[in-house]
Amino acid sequence: MRGELNWHDINRIISDATAISPVLLDELFLASVRSMKVNPALIQIAEALKQKGFAIALVTSNMDIFNEIPVPEKHLDKNFLVIVNSYDYKMMKHDENGLLFDIALRMLGLHSFEGVLLVDDTKIYCDIFKKKGGEVYQYSSQEDFSQWSKQLIN
Repeated sequence: MRGELNWHDINRIISDATAISPVLLDELFLASVRSMKVNPALIQIAEALKQKGFAIALVTSNMDIFNEIPVPEKHLDKNFLVIVNSYDYKMMKHDENGLLFDIALRMLGLHSFEGVLLVDDTKIYCDIFKKKGGEVYQYSSQEDFSQWSKQLIN
């Protein structure tokens, strides 16, 4: 997720350590990535806020494969104006005092975190974002998120 190794490199390391065919590892990995689900409530809230004129970004700690498969196949590039993947910047969300959030803010053409909302399940990311002046919803369960998101978009 820090951009030091790509998914091919990781599968080769696993193959060397286990004697499992790299071709088989690649096939299994690609199938598992393609089977990943995107939280429909997240997409619904992103679309509803986008229709209301809000700029929507996705900041993720992820691997290179995220750009290759989930983004185009799950149409994330249509749901989110900006996608910032940790792999591309060689850092995680908490590195350099949350620099990835600053990058997303600039890419959205914004100059302040005032009125900017982060939805995340990790406390450290939420704390960093709050210190920048943003608002936070810390995800804890699907049920709570669904209720909260319905209130937000109505």
